[in-house]
Amino acid sequence: MDNWYSSPLLYQYLLENNTGACGTVRNKRKGMPTFPSKLAPGQCVSATTKDMMTCKWKDKRDVYMLSTVHKPKMTVTNKIDRFGNNVKKPQCILDYNANMGLIDKSDMQMSFNNTCRKTMKWFNRPERKIKGDFPTRLTDYHFLSRMQPLEGKSRIQKKCHVHSHTQLGAQCRKDTSFECKECGKALCLEPCFKDYHTKLKVKNQSLLKFVDTMKGGEKDHLDELLSRAIFTSATPFSIVENQNWLKFFKTLRPTYNPPSRKTISTTLLEKEYLRTYIKVYENILEAKVYAVQLDGWSNIRNESIMNIIVTTPKPFIFKSIDCGSNRHTAEYISAEISSVIEELGKEKCLGIITDNASNMKKAWKLLKADDKFKSLPIAYYSCVSHTLNLLMLDVVKVKTCFEIENISKAIIKNLISTHILKGLQH
Repeated sequence: MDNWYSSPLLYQYLLENNTGACGTVRNKRKGMPTFPSKLAPGQCVSATTKDMMTCKWKDKRDVYMLSTVHKPKMTVTNKIDRFGNNVKKPQCILDYNANMGLIDKSDMQMSFNNTCRKTMKWFNRPERKIKGDFPTRLTDYHFLSRMQPLEGKSRIQKKCHVHSHTQLGAQCRKDTSFECKECGKALCLEPCFKDYHTKLKVKNQSLLKFVDTMKGGEKDHLDELLSRAIFTSATPFSIVENQNWLKFFKTLRPTYNPPSRKTISTTLLEKEYLRTYIKVYENILEAKVYAVQLDGWSNIRNESIMNIIVTTPKPFIFKSIDCGSNRHTAEYISAEISSVIEELGKEKCLGIITDNASNMKKAWKLLKADDKFKSLPIAYYSCVSHTLNLLMLDVVKVKTCFEIENISKAIIKNLISTHILKGLQH
């Protein structure tokens, strides 16, 4: 046990609770016996009671030990002194050194590295006692000028900055007609102008105005704006790991540290999704009427996707459905449309728009036959763009149009493959 805690009273308490103890102790603890003040190197003096033993041993310094598990016994060690004799140490000290914890070892190592001289703490230096001082006023060129009165007034006065903010004496109010335009401070002609530009103990504007700092919530707002820009522009999340971008952010705002790639892909992405979903949902609910548009296809991974768009008449992407193992059957499509209409309010729905596929038209019939929507004035019609696309496909199948298409393709192929013709386009 360390000497910070050791005492005869504590050891007696531990012993009564069937716990032995051994450790260094301070000689001025209450209950400690009086030992001789001077001992020869290697000499040991001990004192015992029925249950406790304490000793003083002279090494390089005096060492005081207290133990309830040892007897006053000296043990020969493997060390040899300068006279060739084996060094003897008290058994309690040998056991303590073998079993002492890291705290004692760290204290021992720190004791070998004391500072070589006394130093003054930086915050006790006289010039550091001024809070919020920005002493460019001591180095730049400044000139005293008379303040110009406002229109309709013969003179103007303001309170002197030095008299009202001085740390050299008692503060008071004193009006003056002079100012330092470079500092923007009203100052008396004598001696305040000189004191303000030559002495540090005058309050000035805060250093925080010249240091980039982040207020509460400001970093979270910047993280949201950055992540939103990344999401809406389809920028790779690795932008926050690119050294050139990090250098740009640090130059633009030194205090700002961009969020990690993991934070963007998890916390910020979920937060932005929730914000967008709530905003879209509120806009749709505020609309007097709406229409539902639906289309399905497979993505680049050949996964079945179905998107639902709600127009108010402003279009909103309301839902993107991963169909999984569900096929785009008429029953499945009608069930999805039905759930959307019931969620947004079937009384406000005026139309359902799909493409001209047979499964879509069959879904119309299922919805028209549904008792929930039978009495509602919902119009079912196909997408104009899809209809025009089908119309053009039929037109180009006509022989004349087919020949024109082939000639057009040949001309375009020639233009692209010939460098001179391609150059003329520019």
